[in-house]
Amino acid sequence: MNNYLSEVESRTFKKVIILFLLFALGYSTFSEAEGKTLKKNKKPQKTYSGKIHSKGNISSKNQKDKQLLISSLLKKNYPIFKECLDNPDKYNVQIIYTQIIRDKNNKPSFKEYTYGLNPNKYFYPASLVKLPTICVAFEKLNKLKKMGINRNTHIGIGADYSCQTNMNCEKSNPDSFPTIGNFIKRMLLVSDNPSYNRLYEFVGQKELNRRMKEIGCSHSYIVQRFSNCSFEENKHTNPFCFLKKDGDTICKVPGAYNDEVLKNPFGKIKLGKAYYSPSNILVNEPMDFSCSNALSLADINHVLKAIIFPESFPENKRFRLSKADYAFLYKYLSMYPRESEYQEYSNYSVYNDAYKKYLMFGAEKSHLDSTNIRIFNIVGIAYGFMSDCAYIVDFKNKIEFMLSAVIYVNSDEILNDNKYEYSEIGFPFMKNLGKIIYDFEKRRKRIYHPNLKNFRQINYLKY
Repeated sequence: MNNYLSEVESRTFKKVIILFLLFALGYSTFSEAEGKTLKKNKKPQKTYSGKIHSKGNISSKNQKDKQLLISSLLKKNYPIFKECLDNPDKYNVQIIYTQIIRDKNNKPSFKEYTYGLNPNKYFYPASLVKLPTICVAFEKLNKLKKMGINRNTHIGIGADYSCQTNMNCEKSNPDSFPTIGNFIKRMLLVSDNPSYNRLYEFVGQKELNRRMKEIGCSHSYIVQRFSNCSFEENKHTNPFCFLKKDGDTICKVPGAYNDEVLKNPFGKIKLGKAYYSPSNILVNEPMDFSCSNALSLADINHVLKAIIFPESFPENKRFRLSKADYAFLYKYLSMYPRESEYQEYSNYSVYNDAYKKYLMFGAEKSHLDSTNIRIFNIVGIAYGFMSDCAYIVDFKNKIEFMLSAVIYVNSDEILNDNKYEYSEIGFPFMKNLGKIIYDFEKRRKRIYHPNLKNFRQINYLKY
């Protein structure tokens, strides 16, 4: 009996040992596999619940945090912004505020804050489209540089399709010679529409939209001159010729036609409750903007940021511009009309310093501080939409920031009636928004102040 128990106990003991070894082997195998997994993933994986954006995943909490700053600044100034804060659906305000953080080598990084930003919410961009058109014109000029052509080369413009007009050199006044450079100056100084039309014709609809898509502007759709040309006529652009000073032809650039089908990223767009037709007839239905220019606030903000800070963007996300192109843009983006070589812009009652400096100055008529503050910007105003995209610097206080904004001021919802609340709502909003962000920047602590000598050294007296 004892021998039997000993034998049973021995067998049981062996089974326990085997089970223990199997368990230990299994446990060590599991632990080893788990260890490899943990070793491969030292950092815990983050889970994102927000939408996917082009610059990486942003959690909904972070997105909310990005919106709180501007909202809190507006609410702190509630008496000033009461009308817009109380009626957000009426004014459709969108804002992008970009803080610029410099390191010890003056290299910038950016922190963006937004308010009401919606890339799918359409607003009519008006003259905002001029800035990307200028950049693509520079790119096209640079391709012709080997032929001795530059922005100051005289041009002749032909007409080979309906709605096109020609333009020849006027030798009696050298300042009036058609040149790409003169067109760009006038566009940046006083937002000249005929000059935009000529650059649109020089660049061509197809190339302009292709380049915008290539640099990442997915909510861009530039398909119009500022004229009464039809949708089909705007697909056709004029022939150009470049001329020597004696009038001989250097080269000819044929007219272009956009055979691609461009889709408006905003889809079918109808605004308002009624509008006046070109023949001044009231049409009691919403106005169709589906075939009109489109450009989101984020896209124009990207364009300006890539111009001001090209080194901060990869080559495929910025325009292919030369150092001379950038210098030219910086000068005329920030120049006041009275500082230019054009005599017609010296009439201060028409072309005051705030003529196209909505943010910070609104509709002020007095001379602005051109010594310490400069604003590099592009504006738009039409159909009740008022917009400004700006890089603002204060050399004295060593401040820099970017601010882009749009507001809709058309309370009667009738388009083309020239009854918009620009003076009552639009200009004051832009001025006060610029000032509260500027005041916030003055208080914001910085580890390294920006070195702004490249902008301060701009010579506004040399044309």
